[in-house]
Amino acid sequence: MGIGIASMNAPTYIAEIAPAKIRGTLVSYYQLAVVVGFFVVFIVTYMIGNQATEAENIQTGWRWMFWSELIPSSAFLILFFCA
Repeated sequence: MGIGIASMNAPTYIAEIAPAKIRGTLVSYYQLAVVVGFFVVFIVTYMIGNQATEAENIQTGWRWMFWSELIPSSAFLILFFCA
């Protein structure tokens, strides 16, 4: 639910506060960042999951996948407050 709300509210907020001259560009960059982020995470988790057996993925693979996604999202959270 949170992702759905954020996906609706973030572009609306960007469109409301951005100058009319660059409004579309900023919203497009937001959507591009989301899609590229999904793609990068997919590739990384595919590479992690492809190197192990099914039993290893069930035991520890998901942990590696979780941490590989947590690091960039934590960096984004920290950098968010610097902008």
